[in-house]
Amino acid sequence: MDNWERRWKLFLVIIQTDQITVKCLVAKCEAASSTIRADLAHLALTFPIKSRRGNNGGYYFSDADCPFRKHAAFVVRIVEDMKKMECWNEADNQIAQETILALTSIRAGENNTFHL
Repeated sequence: MDNWERRWKLFLVIIQTDQITVKCLVAKCEAASSTIRADLAHLALTFPIKSRRGNNGGYYFSDADCPFRKHAAFVVRIVEDMKKMECWNEADNQIAQETILALTSIRAGENNTFHL
């Protein structure tokens, strides 16, 4: 798995979970914890990925900063189901990726206005 594929997988996992530990991400991506942490730092430069320390710590997508995270997670689940049913092609994949990225790029502004 190359850097892009691993980071995309991390991104999708974090979108779908309320919070996840590096240990779980290591298992899902089969990469070293230092690699996962570096990838998370890279993703956090663009997306509102936050971390919490302590016994109940982990990484999560900030819903306050990303009001459409749950919508993006829904698209991810649809994609996974379509792939299982073998009703999927590369054009669909491109559209799904762009949709997920667009939903996670929308930010809440003042007076509940939204902007990219």
